[in-house]
Amino acid sequence: MSKKTEMQTGDLWDALGSLADDQATQVLVHLFTRFEQRRQQSPDDPAAEAFFRMLAAVVENVQSCNVNRR
Repeated sequence: MSKKTEMQTGDLWDALGSLADDQATQVLVHLFTRFEQRRQQSPDDPAAEAFFRMLAAVVENVQSCNVNRR
């Protein structure tokens, strides 16, 4: 990705914060799909493995927090 099109972390936070809920869901689905494809093409892809490991941890954390609020 060129420097012109590369977004900085702060810019990405701003972009994510400005998304509607359905758009945020689309972002997650696209990320999931792309990493799933990477994993299918190369089962040992470290980036795909890290993505799914972190995603599973985040989902577990959010579910745990939601259960604790009830």
